[in-house]
Amino acid sequence: MKRLTLVIAAMILTHVGFAQQDTLKVEEDNEIKIIETQDTTKIKIGKMVFIITEEGDSSEVNVSKKDSITNIESKREQTKRLTHWNGIDIGMNTFSFGSSFDIDAGKDNFLEVDLAKSRSISFNMFEEKLRIFGDYFGVFTGLGFEINSYALRNDYTLQMNDGMVTAFKDSTITLRKNKLRTTWVNVPLMFEFNTSTVTDKNVHLSAGVIGGWRLGTKYKQKYKMDGEKFKVKSNKSLHMMDYKMDASVRLGFRSFTLFANYGLTPLFEEGKAAEIHPITLGIQIIGF
Repeated sequence: MKRLTLVIAAMILTHVGFAQQDTLKVEEDNEIKIIETQDTTKIKIGKMVFIITEEGDSSEVNVSKKDSITNIESKREQTKRLTHWNGIDIGMNTFSFGSSFDIDAGKDNFLEVDLAKSRSISFNMFEEKLRIFGDYFGVFTGLGFEINSYALRNDYTLQMNDGMVTAFKDSTITLRKNKLRTTWVNVPLMFEFNTSTVTDKNVHLSAGVIGGWRLGTKYKQKYKMDGEKFKVKSNKSLHMMDYKMDASVRLGFRSFTLFANYGLTPLFEEGKAAEIHPITLGIQIIGF
């Protein structure tokens, strides 16, 4: 059996030497499967799996018994799955009024939002992790783009008046849409804890901050007046802060992730409008 294994390993090494290094190829012939990636070749013969890893001019052969070749991951693939920033997040937006977690708008009811229509979507496209204790504990950063919309529910129109953000009601119009939208580029700095290095068993928790720079603001209204439909758009900043800092927590199991963000910085410049802090609750729908 050992002699047979050595012969097969030698045949595998010969095969790897002439294989393409930048393609993915899958061949299946009864019980023989071959999978090639840039630096790893895996061959399954029955329940025996040969894993050949190339580094520079040298090759390393490992033999393992697995029921399925798809259960075998390279170290690079495994560690990538144990960082949970990359992906698409969707969420629901609301505001906290004042420095406390008070979602009652009170006298600032012109900024009260419709939760069902106030949404967030983030595209997190880059991540890099510093491992402090293997894959169990580390700190990661990255890059993402975030779009937040806030549907204002009490039919007020926002305006800038004498350097302040104020609002008024126009009884001659019927608002069909009254929405404020912001776009941000985000950079996280978060500590991450994994309970296992096996992705199918892993519970992961991340906590830290997300810094953002505002790329743009849009205020959009649709309304009817005297039976006619009108659409109004404005790209004015409405005295919003150019930057933000959010406290963030992400919790998940396997590839399933929930998150909560709270704005440590107010949405508007100090003294220009009511002190409100954005809150987003959501889920990562696609991880990559």
